[in-house]
Amino acid sequence: MTDARHENGTTTPTPEELRRQVEETRQELGETVEELAAKTDVRARAREMAARARTQVREQAGRTAESVRRRTPEPVREKVSQAARQTADRAAALGTTVRDRAPEPVREKAAQAVATGRRNPALSAAVALTALVLLLGVRRRGGGEG
Repeated sequence: MTDARHENGTTTPTPEELRRQVEETRQELGETVEELAAKTDVRARAREMAARARTQVREQAGRTAESVRRRTPEPVREKVSQAARQTADRAAALGTTVRDRAPEPVREKAAQAVATGRRNPALSAAVALTALVLLLGVRRRGGGEG
């Protein structure tokens, strides 16, 4: 800056130039601090990454479930539906029995699992369909006979 000429024609900056330089430096410093704060906010970055991962999993589960539905013949889907209804009925009856006999901590954990399944029905459906397809494959190969 010793060779630079300023508004006043000298190598000495004017008070206005100094103020402008100070303001520019403050602005740059503020932006740098904000960038560093954003990079060091591990919790916020982890939440963002988790939200993106959840979205990706839900989308993939939906695509997988739709793909399985398209590839599964109607008679098989009807059997799955019927089996699901029967299983739901049996599970409800068993659930009532277990709920009546289970200790409080166990009941709380079961309620959390049910809530998770209700929040993610596409994922639950995809898991159920995958299990059914695997079961049918094992039966076809003769692995299910005892």
